[in-house]
Amino acid sequence: MIEAVHKNFPSSNATAGNEPQVRTWLGDVQSIPAYQGLFDAAYFNAVFGNVYDQRDELLRTALLLKPGGFIVISHPLGRKWLNESLHAKDPVMVPHLLPDQAQLEALISDLPLRLHSYVEEEQLYVATLQVPENYRLQRDPVKLHGDVTSGFGRGSRQLGFATANLPPKPLEQELDGLPNGVYFG
Repeated sequence: MIEAVHKNFPSSNATAGNEPQVRTWLGDVQSIPAYQGLFDAAYFNAVFGNVYDQRDELLRTALLLKPGGFIVISHPLGRKWLNESLHAKDPVMVPHLLPDQAQLEALISDLPLRLHSYVEEEQLYVATLQVPENYRLQRDPVKLHGDVTSGFGRGSRQLGFATANLPPKPLEQELDGLPNGVYFG
């Protein structure tokens, strides 16, 4: 795939200032240079079963993508072939199976990713994950405004100071792009 891009866009193997805004880099996701910037998409083509820690690599890759960016996990010979042939014959070289849809959703459940599409055919596996459009990695305080609702008093009793609850429904848009976590202030 990289060779085809380089053939069609000769300047794409440069590290900056590519004419058609196509920039390629071939290597381990852990070694991507910071100057490459944020990406629109990342592809794991015929390699995801070989990845040592699939969850960690998905997290690292998601953090390299722009909000709305995609991760494509694919294998041209399909999940069944990889799982029954390569993994069964050499579990050291191919330590992991390609996840089915439920396994993939469980794998990304606490990551800043959503399952965009999933195709599993006899000789094709393509799972597309997306960083939420309005995802933002928080560096500044989150400022939310809303009516305070009463809870059960547990927070005040356990923490020893007054707490407040904001109903999530009116704040859905503000909360949608935030990573999972506990927010306090």
